[in-house]
Amino acid sequence: MTNELDRPVCMQLYGSDADILAQGAQWCVENGAQVVDINMGCPVDKVTKKDGGSKLMCDVDRTLSMFERLREALPKHVPLTAKMRLGWNHQAKLDGVASTLAVGLCQRGAAMITVHGRTTKQKFKGECDLDGIKRVVDDVRAHNPHIPVIGNGDIKSANDVIAMMHHTGCAGVMIGRGSFSNPWLFRLGWALQQRVIEQGIDLGNSEAVGAIDLTDLHPSEDEKLDMLLGFFDRMVEYRDSDHARHVFRQKANLLGKQINGGHCRPLKNALREAKTDAEIYDAIEHWRTHGAEQLHIEL
Repeated sequence: MTNELDRPVCMQLYGSDADILAQGAQWCVENGAQVVDINMGCPVDKVTKKDGGSKLMCDVDRTLSMFERLREALPKHVPLTAKMRLGWNHQAKLDGVASTLAVGLCQRGAAMITVHGRTTKQKFKGECDLDGIKRVVDDVRAHNPHIPVIGNGDIKSANDVIAMMHHTGCAGVMIGRGSFSNPWLFRLGWALQQRVIEQGIDLGNSEAVGAIDLTDLHPSEDEKLDMLLGFFDRMVEYRDSDHARHVFRQKANLLGKQINGGHCRPLKNALREAKTDAEIYDAIEHWRTHGAEQLHIEL
């Protein structure tokens, strides 16, 4: 479910059958999507084994033909975009597969390209290759200067946003896993960009960028706990209690990473062990009132 605050809504599809994907793209538009994105970057086995996600980068010609079919199936006013990686493996990255695919997609009507700076084989290990993203940015700009390329990978702080934009020349940054432990990363990254512009600071001046004060935007401890409550309530509302508790069990370390500087072991343990919704609420409120005391006892 979405609301006006979500707009514009983008829906992402994965797969490899052009006809099925075209039907899916049409369904997306009929059900409120204002942008449709094709997943060409997922490295997860259950996706790639069905020839979806980053497996599409292994047969560029076929993927470009598939993309053409999708573009024809959509109304002209609906942007069609794609998210990819740097290639299936290191050799594919060196061969410039990502650039070849990105340029070809742009020539066939892609409105935007997002590039994650790893190969499929890396999955989420190692470091994001900013030079690899820059290569795609430069190659797309040389052929289609009006089409934005978005950088993705290892964005954990507001300064990472500026560093990626400076190093790669990308038009924007996509934030993924970093937001799970720090959902305020979006407002901090946006605010840092605005302050860099207002103060006339060069993006490459990391010392000056790092000196910009964002403390007025950092959440209080109460706001962090309110986020946990709101997140849990929305999962219950839009899914169910079992799913909500399952996510909190799985993500307890990430969810607690920003609370008290990550020093909240009793809270994280309580979230993992909760058997009912009430126990989730009680754990959060108990930490709000007795957090420091609990930590002292735990230590």
